[in-house]
Amino acid sequence: MPVKSRREREKAALREAILSAARMLAAESGWGAVTIRKIADRVEYSPPIVYEYFDDKDALLLALLVDGFRQLLVRVQAARAAHADPDSALVALTTAYLQFARENPELYQVMNGMDGISINISKESKPVEMQAVAAEVMDAVAVWAKAYGVTFTDLHEPFYLLWGTLHGLVTLDMTGRITSHTAPNDEIYLARLAQQGLQTFLRGWKNQNSA
Repeated sequence: MPVKSRREREKAALREAILSAARMLAAESGWGAVTIRKIADRVEYSPPIVYEYFDDKDALLLALLVDGFRQLLVRVQAARAAHADPDSALVALTTAYLQFARENPELYQVMNGMDGISINISKESKPVEMQAVAAEVMDAVAVWAKAYGVTFTDLHEPFYLLWGTLHGLVTLDMTGRITSHTAPNDEIYLARLAQQGLQTFLRGWKNQNSA
């Protein structure tokens, strides 16, 4: 293996180890307790080595945000691709969103500015990965709307309604505010609530169009 290639692989591996260490520390004590020094201790390197990869904690958080939306995009695209029917595609999309949030709570917090995290991102500087997720969801809604003859003057409106509902449910779930009384576990209950919300929106949009 060429020396340059080996070094690049080693650097990529250390970068991933740093990001993984940050997530593990956040899982243990919250993002407010995560520092570059603690990350360096966890990966068994000195802080200056970590600073070679990330200028500061904000840069590290931004990298996690980008990675999170990249992973979410893959899940959303896969969920849509598995269903030709537009209704089923939207159901699968919302399910994929909830599963991602449940499986990656610390990453989800970074992506959505939770747990005291504040990343300075303007409307003009949104990472392409973040924009791609929004575009994927809006396209799914557009395909559904075309199938049922529903017209939206602005696709951002149904997108924000869906996103707001899902994010709200995820937030309540993360803070222990949702407790299942009629389902085997909270995860199934959360999915049921999300699907009820989605179906309510879909019926409303159909009725609005036919009024």
